[in-house]
Amino acid sequence: MKILKIILAFCILPIILVFLLTSIDDNKSLYKKANILIYRYSDYPSELKTSKEVLAAIKKIDNSTKYYKVTYARYLFYTSYENGDFDEYSVLQAKQYIDEAIKLDPDFFDAYFYGFYIYYQINEFEKADKLYKKAESLVFSNQEVRRLNYMSAEIALKNEDYDTALVYAQKVYDSVKNKEGVSSSLQIMITAYTEKGDYEKAESLYEEYIEVDPSVWVLYNYGTFLFKYKEDYNAAIKIYQKALDIERMPFIEDALKKAQFMSKHYN
Repeated sequence: MKILKIILAFCILPIILVFLLTSIDDNKSLYKKANILIYRYSDYPSELKTSKEVLAAIKKIDNSTKYYKVTYARYLFYTSYENGDFDEYSVLQAKQYIDEAIKLDPDFFDAYFYGFYIYYQINEFEKADKLYKKAESLVFSNQEVRRLNYMSAEIALKNEDYDTALVYAQKVYDSVKNKEGVSSSLQIMITAYTEKGDYEKAESLYEEYIEVDPSVWVLYNYGTFLFKYKEDYNAAIKIYQKALDIERMPFIEDALKKAQFMSKHYN
């Protein structure tokens, strides 16, 4: 009988291990997909809050895992920003989820990385600095170096240090080939050059950006750039129309009407 139990144990154990490892891989994959979606909506908190696609992606992750904790923390934080300020309760929840992720895995780079971003944005710099240093100590791959460079670029951008933002964004751009990496670095460089008043450089980067990621959001932002900074209303109309061909969104339709009005009266 004991021999039979031992045999059964040896037979069942590999199956359990395979299940657990598969579950971990599945959650990691789902985590990556959900966070890509959150990033795409990060500048549009109201759209992020109402996005069924994002919520569905988050719900697929096992809510007891570090992956869920970090993902939901990011979601709560980005959607907490309304009318120029953060909702205190949502931010508090986001911080708690970061803490829970760290408790689950004290060496989880992403928990410190995204935790740093949250604390930095709400001006809790002492805590942000501790999390950043911990993230630095956990860097084991080129990908993590890129992410820290990207975060440094974002911080410089927020501080209106556009030259520094360009240096770090260029490092990210030079080190990646995938869509997400190129897109994120181009986005920062476009903003920096726009703020510096170099609209020609910003426009050339937008054209590259659209080749990499011809999504409705990139097209909308490009149309707004052409409208606001270049005052090229006819070009803005064409870009807004391309965006609407992908997805009909009321705010893009409103932007198109404004561009058509300006083109009719001022071009």
